Amino acid sequence: MTVIFARIQFRVETINRFRKFSKELDHTHTETLEAMMDFFVQYKINPFGDLGKDLQGLEINLKKRINALIAIVKDIEKHQTGPTTAMMQLLFEQAPRPTQSHPAHRESQTRRNDNFFATAQRGIELERENTQLQQELERIKNDMELLLSNAKISTRGLGKPKIILELSKEELERLQKTYITE
Repeated sequence: MTVIFARIQFRVETINRFRKFSKELDHTHTETLEAMMDFFVQYKINPFGDLGKDLQGLEINLKKRINALIAIVKDIEKHQTGPTTAMMQLLFEQAPRPTQSHPAHRESQTRRNDNFFATAQRGIELERENTQLQQELERIKNDMELLLSNAKISTRGLGKPKIILELSKEELERLQKTYITE
């Protein structure tokens, strides 16, 4: 492979600066010039563009943006991740701490773990039962509201007032099926 050289005319001051710069980098003039051009292309920097007085302004802007991102992440942690973490900590707060123990104590530790999980399972069952009872209570309240809103007091004729329920036959049968057990 043959290497072809070409000449470009530069001012003497520029050539002297470039030679000194190449010598400081300990590379040939060609390698130095190619590295400089690659740098500008890779980082999309225009050598004639203004980067500010120096790179400190750029650094300050980057720090501001980083601080803004940190604030956003902290807000997410506080309002989204934090409550979930707190619930998980409360859940596992009751869990026995794993400790290194003597083999003789492992059996009692296993029993404690089993007791914890049995208690946790019972808690889940109680919560499920509570939810079902709440739903049933809500249904009973709705049925009672239906009955009371359709109840009228009749004072016809002589004698005691009577309560009349103005319900459809289907509605009355549904209520009887639900609440009258045989």
